[in-house]
Amino acid sequence: MSLHTITLNGESLLLFLAPVDWAEGVAITHRLDAEVEEGLTGLESRRPRYGALRLEMTFTALVTGADVGTLREGLRSAARLRVAVPLWPDLLEAGTVAAGIYTVPNVLQWNMDTGAFAVNKAAVLHPLRAPLLVGRLSDEPEMEVLGGGLVAVTMKVVEDSPYDERIGLNAVDVGDDWPTDLQPDWKKNAVAIQHRAEASQVGEGRERHVEGVESLVRMTQQANFVLPDAARIRRLLSFYRARRGRAESFVMPFCLQDGTTAIHHGRFRFAKDGLKLTYSAPGVAEAAVSFVEAPDFVGETQARAAVCYLFEFIYEVPSPVIYRYTNYEKPLVYAGHTYEPQKIEHGNRKQSTNPAKDELTVTCGEFTDSLGRRNPLWQRVGHGLERRLLLTVYACNPAAPNDSASVYWRGSCGEVTPTGRLWKAKCVPYAGRLDSMAPATILKSGCNNFFCDRVCDPAGTIRAALTTTGTVSGASGTVLKIASLNHPDGYFAGGWVEVGEGDAHEFRAIQTSRKTTTGIELILQRPLLRSHTGETATFLPDCDGQPSRCKAYGNYARFRGFPFIPADNPTLPDSSVDMDYSKK
Repeated sequence: MSLHTITLNGESLLLFLAPVDWAEGVAITHRLDAEVEEGLTGLESRRPRYGALRLEMTFTALVTGADVGTLREGLRSAARLRVAVPLWPDLLEAGTVAAGIYTVPNVLQWNMDTGAFAVNKAAVLHPLRAPLLVGRLSDEPEMEVLGGGLVAVTMKVVEDSPYDERIGLNAVDVGDDWPTDLQPDWKKNAVAIQHRAEASQVGEGRERHVEGVESLVRMTQQANFVLPDAARIRRLLSFYRARRGRAESFVMPFCLQDGTTAIHHGRFRFAKDGLKLTYSAPGVAEAAVSFVEAPDFVGETQARAAVCYLFEFIYEVPSPVIYRYTNYEKPLVYAGHTYEPQKIEHGNRKQSTNPAKDELTVTCGEFTDSLGRRNPLWQRVGHGLERRLLLTVYACNPAAPNDSASVYWRGSCGEVTPTGRLWKAKCVPYAGRLDSMAPATILKSGCNNFFCDRVCDPAGTIRAALTTTGTVSGASGTVLKIASLNHPDGYFAGGWVEVGEGDAHEFRAIQTSRKTTTGIELILQRPLLRSHTGETATFLPDCDGQPSRCKAYGNYARFRGFPFIPADNPTLPDSSVDMDYSKK
């Protein structure tokens, strides 16, 4: 059977094993994506997006007709399960000490004749061994019926695995310039000129308008490389990785120039993010590589360090819950805290004349972190947040977070919109404080303070005296039952109740309260989302804001109302006119 379900590092995977058709070739694209921005003068800013190679392998395998049904049914699970396939170009005899092209944590041993296999076994159990590529199917496999009861199955697997399970490279030392032992086949070379000048017709004259005449004119060239052994394959891949894909430039010969003098050489960089090798057998490959001219600018650095982002969420409950994630490929440590890689990113910052509208959009995918917590935006949609969810985003160089991190954005998460399994939050700056009322004092007879806030009760003595705790004995809808208390009806009306810890914390307004034979019942503004039976709840009565209540608490000195303000505005006297002019 060609398809097997295996468990690898605690995860169920689909292992695909079938003889590969080398006549069709095995294509592996090695990706090191970079962001390249070019100015009008040709000066570039080139930043790698990540540091480890990411592989995409396309191959055709031969499957017997009797196995097609099993394969078809098994591939139904490929949408939700990751797949594992051997890295066919590194298929070697199990007992050989020859160095492969790639290094991986997961190795397959296989008997092609019997179909028996083993994964990650130290002892030699089967005649062949190969690294395992763990990923997901990029496209639906294509099946072609051949003669002799065989079916050709073509599939593309894109690497999709944690950083610790990445495909590594059995790298060799390379210099800063193009390796001299990698000689291109110029017969298949393509040379072109690249520029940004564009002509357009303006008016009816014979001479056209030209934009971008000040841009740099670059030469591009493409050459085919024949790599007859693993050593030269490793050298090409090592050089590509050392140059960080498109990020760094290097010196190499011009097309059809075999001399060694400087006139025959120019400074180039790789033109594409991916380097594709097509293997015709294990350890034998060809590569068509494109280059683009990348001249130096005196005093300017074009190859720059990578930039990644650290996201710190703080759920502002009594015992704050802190989430720390990064959009980078591996965990990063900043200020003594570890930011774990997760599916998270942000949009562009907005800036306007109204700072309250300088929003930032943050997108989270579906994930569960190392502590078993779902993403913090899901908390807001799935269970509702009882307090603010603060967010600080740092920008840093992943190679040195402590030396380079700076605050990119700071505020709080507002409206969250789920789309499928993505959550997008519209975050507002200054934690929403710019939406506060200013001035915070209104001419009214009642107090302007919030009960027991820092102005009303700076020492916390009133809150401590009035705070009551009790054990939750049950809940039904908006009714929360508290055992063994005997406060009179309405005592907690308008107050607040808190129950639960961390992510399970809930905070509710109390509409009213009533005494029962077993304790009291609190009538809440809305139901609790979790069962808190047996937990300790904390609740506080309200203040009606009248001077008499402040005097009863011995807090009249902090009363911030205007008790003697008249009910009617004396500056606007009433006036009336009799509109009935008729006589009876």
